[in-house]
Amino acid sequence: MKQRQQILSPSSRVLPRKNRVKIVAKIVDDDEKDNAASMISTNNKKYKWAVVGCDSDAGGALAIIRGDFVGDVQTVEIVDVPTMTVSVNGKARRRLDVAKMIEKVKAMDLPKDTNGGHSSFVFVEEGGVEFGFSAQTAFVQGYNFGLWKGVLESCVNPETTRVEVVKPQAWKLALGLSGKKTSKDDSIEMAKMVFPESEDMLQRKKDHGRAESLLIAAYGHAREILQKNSDVEYADIVRDDVMCKRVFNVLEQKGLVSENGVAYFGPYFGRTGMELKHDLKMRGLKVSGTKGELILRLEADDLRRRSEKKANCNDNSTRMGEEEEVLEA
Repeated sequence: MKQRQQILSPSSRVLPRKNRVKIVAKIVDDDEKDNAASMISTNNKKYKWAVVGCDSDAGGALAIIRGDFVGDVQTVEIVDVPTMTVSVNGKARRRLDVAKMIEKVKAMDLPKDTNGGHSSFVFVEEGGVEFGFSAQTAFVQGYNFGLWKGVLESCVNPETTRVEVVKPQAWKLALGLSGKKTSKDDSIEMAKMVFPESEDMLQRKKDHGRAESLLIAAYGHAREILQKNSDVEYADIVRDDVMCKRVFNVLEQKGLVSENGVAYFGPYFGRTGMELKHDLKMRGLKVSGTKGELILRLEADDLRRRSEKKANCNDNSTRMGEEEEVLEA
């Protein structure tokens, strides 16, 4: 516990200096004609790793973070979602421009791993029914998400780039941005904290789509790393992964890092309530509560088991060392 707090303490926070990251922001108005010059720039350097966050709403954006190794932050790029005006029941409506979406995704030119693995990850926010949505809003949100999912899956190389869906409830709960007391402004402020290089791109209220695309990328990467390294201590992950360090530092400032680590980064979002209750029952845990509470209970139990496993490994190592000393004597 003390070791984790030391690494996450304010005195040890070292974020990359602003001049170390070159920011490329492409802002394309609805009525602007796109061409090759207004596509996303990857510069001349070829990076080895990238993560992309996609806010699939019509006011959303793509956020592309590139680096020389997993978790590295060398460039932060933003491109607004391309839209067009269409007539719906005699009224002008803004809708996604699929042709331009395809152009922009292909222009990302994501790193291509030469070792047969995934060097790039795309996290797209799922759209659809949420509390308070009208039928029309839910339809449009789901429709936009489906368009983005189809474009991304068809335009990237599945051998080098993996496309994952992120539920809005998941990343917002994990980053402390859920509930009636939070607003789009909170998303903008948090994105500036995690990616201070992006501040100039997040000056307007309507830039919340850009901010959320950055946060989706950050959450998706942190979730991927935590689930992939379930036996690794948080302190070690924070020390070795620049983006995770940024995310966890901000969560600590917001009071969202407990003695058990961080919450809502586990693999349980997407499961039904019945499935979650079944898992809890199999572990002998309480099965009542909201879906968020059920998920948190499972994650807390995972962390407890991991701590016990590490303690047992340490005890075994100590015992083996003592036995070797006895034999040598």
